[in-house]
Amino acid sequence: MSLPDPLTQSIEAPGKAALATARRAIDGALTRDRGRLQGLWSRWNAKASDTAARSAFEQALEASVATRSARAAALPSATLDETLPIATQADRIVALLGSHQVL
Repeated sequence: MSLPDPLTQSIEAPGKAALATARRAIDGALTRDRGRLQGLWSRWNAKASDTAARSAFEQALEASVATRSARAAALPSATLDETLPIATQADRIVALLGSHQVL
């Protein structure tokens, strides 16, 4: 039984950390892109020193996250007409919907 080489471990540790961080970052991508991103991540994981695989993954992830962020920013906000009588109960209604989703 041989002990692991400390030099090899110090070189591999940042690579493994980058892979782990990248794997978690997939959760911030569009749902439709996650399968493709996991495939790109797997190729990069198989050859951690392959800069082309890493670059392909990073570019695809960045594009997907940017699209998701743009969609989230474009969502309309709910506005409430304060002249309506129900407007005084808006906070209560939202709280009830949050605690009892099936009405």
